[in-house]
Amino acid sequence: MNTENGVRYGLLGSLRLDVLEKVKDGVVCVYDLKTGKGGLTPARMLEIGQSVRKNFPNVYRIFVIPIQPGLHS
Repeated sequence: MNTENGVRYGLLGSLRLDVLEKVKDGVVCVYDLKTGKGGLTPARMLEIGQSVRKNFPNVYRIFVIPIQPGLHS
């Protein structure tokens, strides 16, 4: 079983941040890799933002960027 912080990979409803980039003080970009056709819902973006703020309390701006390889091929 492949786990990260006690969460099984692919567990329905689990939150695993793919890539975080601290751009500058107070600004973080989250690149969310999407393998299916579904996008990010506002609720999911809020959940991601809350997770980032929990780990980086001084962040005041969070960009959530979905990445969907092969979407336009």
